[in-house]
Amino acid sequence: MNRIPELAKYVQEFEGWELPSYKNFWRGSISFRQNNPGNLRYSFYQSGVKGGYSYFKDYETGRKALIHQLTIIANGTSPAYNRAAKDRGWKVKNSSELSLIQVFQIYAPSSDGNHPLKYAAFLAGKIGVSPTVQVKSLLA
Repeated sequence: MNRIPELAKYVQEFEGWELPSYKNFWRGSISFRQNNPGNLRYSFYQSGVKGGYSYFKDYETGRKALIHQLTIIANGTSPAYNRAAKDRGWKVKNSSELSLIQVFQIYAPSSDGNHPLKYAAFLAGKIGVSPTVQVKSLLA
């Protein structure tokens, strides 16, 4: 069973995608305003970039971009994640062999003020896997 759409749902939650209140409809989180539920910095599907993050024409396109990004990481075809793993000296054939923890050390690095271990633990708890699971197992 492909667990990537489920994972994307919880990435969106962790990233703070939030509907604005009726009173302040023009507000909402940055990821909401930019139709970017994963707070992606780059995507083939993006319409452009604002404030360092991709923006998309609508929510469905942003969600499609997030699912695409997680899928290419999990199937080992992400050039960026394959390169990042190699740059870190991790002994993996490609990004499909990365653990959930390793993926989120790249996706949301602590150097950007993130907490990748907390992020991976949150996601793992939501989908019922270990944070050390190889991401390729989420495609099975």
